[in-house]
Amino acid sequence: MTRVLLYTDKPVLVAGLEGVLREHGNFAPLLTVTTVPDLLVRLVQKAADVALIDATDQVTLLTVKKLKREANGCAIVLWVERVSTQIAVEMISLGVRGILDKGLPIPDQIECLKMVSTGRIWLEEPLKLAVNLGHEILTSREKELLVLLSQGMKNKEIATVLKITEGTVKVYISRLLSKCKFKDRLELARYVLQYGLVDWCPIPSDETDRPAPQ
Repeated sequence: MTRVLLYTDKPVLVAGLEGVLREHGNFAPLLTVTTVPDLLVRLVQKAADVALIDATDQVTLLTVKKLKREANGCAIVLWVERVSTQIAVEMISLGVRGILDKGLPIPDQIECLKMVSTGRIWLEEPLKLAVNLGHEILTSREKELLVLLSQGMKNKEIATVLKITEGTVKVYISRLLSKCKFKDRLELARYVLQYGLVDWCPIPSDETDRPAPQ
């Protein structure tokens, strides 16, 4: 059975999650704490498989670093009402296994807890590409392409800007679409614009294919 540890200072969240876990089976009785020190103690004790952390004012980047150090294999999930792409990237970089929106349907909440308990990462679609952009999954050249594609440029125009051949542009775009799981360039460009991800794709000052910034 999956053991879930909930950190929150809101009793209504405790009551709600307790009821949901009882109804869906394969979950041990919910453990709860209301302070970060108590949460740390529970992590040291290896009391849970998943720590679901309500994103209160007490949960800072420094707090998450401390929690990760004491996690003992416990998957950490941030339970949020909203989160910026920048914070999501930083949290995943620190080892957080999931960013869970409180507004999602109950089946999705349960799926998240099950997924992270098996070692996988939970992210909603709008955050997945942003997290990729914050890591080495996409190269600097691919980030450049995202910016230019979002501006509606054709292959010839992109080739001119990047000082490469049109054939090379086609190869890069094909690889980019494959990595980002989009069927065509228009779909990818719309996605980047819709979720404001262009800020994660600065065009470098030279044309070398450098690793993405950490």
